[in-house]
Amino acid sequence: MEDYHFGVQIEVITEPRKTGNPLSQNRALYYKELAAALRKRGLNAQADKLTEPYAEHPDHYDKWFITKDGSLAKHERFMPLEAISPVLNCKKS
Repeated sequence: MEDYHFGVQIEVITEPRKTGNPLSQNRALYYKELAAALRKRGLNAQADKLTEPYAEHPDHYDKWFITKDGSLAKHERFMPLEAISPVLNCKKS
């Protein structure tokens, strides 16, 4: 039997339900709300507080992690974000 371990990164640019100006100041709040919505559905999730420079986050590989992504352009009306899955496992028999 073989084990496979992998992760998924979902990069999106979304239009928030609420808008505030400037939107970039509310980014951490939107990430927090998305993580809370995932937890409400029974998934372990945490939002990046955006208080530190970008870095790898191996301490979050056990949960969904909502953060920014440098490849997504900033926009005045839209919210770029990346949802990183926990390490996922499957077994091939």
